Amino acid sequence: MKLQSTIEDINTLDEPFRDLYVLRDGKYHFDGVDGIKTQADIDRLQSSLSKERNAHKEIRDKFAPLIDQDPSEILAMLDKFPELEAAAQGASDPEKIQALVDAKLNAIKAPLERELNTTKKTKAELEMQLQQLTQEKLSRSIHDSVIKEVRKAKLPIEVDEDVLLNADRIFEVIDGQVQTKDGVGVTPGIDPASWLAEILPRKPHWRGPSFGGGARGSQGGSSFGTNPWTAKDWNKTEQGRVYREDPQKAEQMAKSAGTTLSGAKPK
Repeated sequence: MKLQSTIEDINTLDEPFRDLYVLRDGKYHFDGVDGIKTQADIDRLQSSLSKERNAHKEIRDKFAPLIDQDPSEILAMLDKFPELEAAAQGASDPEKIQALVDAKLNAIKAPLERELNTTKKTKAELEMQLQQLTQEKLSRSIHDSVIKEVRKAKLPIEVDEDVLLNADRIFEVIDGQVQTKDGVGVTPGIDPASWLAEILPRKPHWRGPSFGGGARGSQGGSSFGTNPWTAKDWNKTEQGRVYREDPQKAEQMAKSAGTTLSGAKPK
């Protein structure tokens, strides 16, 4: 026995199969498979597609004379329309002469204004890119200067991440020189070497193998003892935990790993 997609009388089916059909529009439609498409669904879809094709055809037919035209030429002609309209009405009196002059000026001004708006948009985009590049350059200068002093002090490389975690918050570049800011908990205006000498007594774990495992985890704010924004230790759950505890520290950790709080995983 083959099941029909639509039947008139449910009693023509054996009892076990009747639950597979639902009554709709006076007929019983097969509904025994979740998501199955009936002929009515197909007919409605085909009808919608036909309407859409007809609408597209009407639009193509309507604008067929303009298909080969350059949009910039069409805009230029539209800009000149007020000028041509004024000329067609005659320009024998002062008011019509003024209208003709105004139309001519507007025809010249319209494309210039469009070009000016495009230039302003491009300028804003370039200024934003320049600002980002400048900030990246300053940040790189700060990081390089700080790590240079860390190497001179012969501190283990494992401390680099912890040192750079707040470097951008602590340091700034003034007249090309990297120095500490005011109000950041250290002596203002000192270079990275002096800052390191000042901070090391408060960071004894930076000097030896104790930097690692649990000690580093307590300093870095991560139960893994690592930076969950780095490619090696990428961990979305840990990122969320660190952010909830200290959003500023989370932002610095992401930046030191070469990404942002919601950015992509570094390569």
